[in-house]
Amino acid sequence: MSERRLFLRRVIAGGGAAALLGATSGCDTLSSRGPNVIEQVAFTGPPVSLKIARLALALDRPSGAGQRLEYLFPTPMSEWVKRWAYDRLVAAGTQGEATLTLEKAGLRMESVPGSGLLGLGAQEKYFTQIKLRLDFGRGTQRGQAEYEARSEGVLHGEVTDADRRAYLSRMSKAMMADVDAHFPGILRRDLPDFVA
Repeated sequence: MSERRLFLRRVIAGGGAAALLGATSGCDTLSSRGPNVIEQVAFTGPPVSLKIARLALALDRPSGAGQRLEYLFPTPMSEWVKRWAYDRLVAAGTQGEATLTLEKAGLRMESVPGSGLLGLGAQEKYFTQIKLRLDFGRGTQRGQAEYEARSEGVLHGEVTDADRRAYLSRMSKAMMADVDAHFPGILRRDLPDFVA
């Protein structure tokens, strides 16, 4: 039996405070064909048309939650973000660039031993987080939007590797569903100069 609690936080910044990341260093360009990953998952909301000609992805160096346990995610969060960007973001302009950065993709775990010979009450607590940042730069106009989702969950009793992988997969999907539900609306509402 498991329990999950999802906590959400968002931060928005617009205007001239944000600096655009390097155009190609450490970044991938979003392919028109999309990534060949997690094909069983699709983000089906209406696309967000961005007033840019190119969207770069910087997904390879996110900071973690302190323990560097991100390898336990059955599917790396970078692959989830790549799929989300392919499904939901469209470079619909003729000039300019934006960079979607995976700033944080962390996983922390705390083990609580059980009591007695049977180890009753044993549990594993998980704390996950994801933070995305989208930077725009066009002439003298610059804008930035950030979104962060965090999830906490508990697995009770004797936990197998299969249990752990299935649970972390559900937590990953829940965090990305939250990103999908809120980040596009934030972009449309707070950065209209960059959204068609």
